[in-house]
Amino acid sequence: GVYDRPPTEPGAKLIREILVDTKGEMVEMSGPQMTTAAHDVTGGVANKLATARRVAGVLDIPVWICEVGTDNALAALRGGTPARGTVVR
Repeated sequence: GVYDRPPTEPGAKLIREILVDTKGEMVEMSGPQMTTAAHDVTGGVANKLATARRVAGVLDIPVWICEVGTDNALAALRGGTPARGTVVR
């Protein structure tokens, strides 16, 4: 999921929902810090959010961001609602 700060920091809170418009621009969210560690070649949360915003906004498909290989990811893949994760819609 997407957190309001790095999840390893004390007090980090999961953001359950991010709303975007039809152009993929964020409409509502309590802004997470978008930091990328030097060793993170995937682009960190900023890249994941940019892709999720395009799919959710432009294609009108909700996107779940959750931990891979978990029951939450399986629930999202099956079209359900994960117990833990962030939906971009």
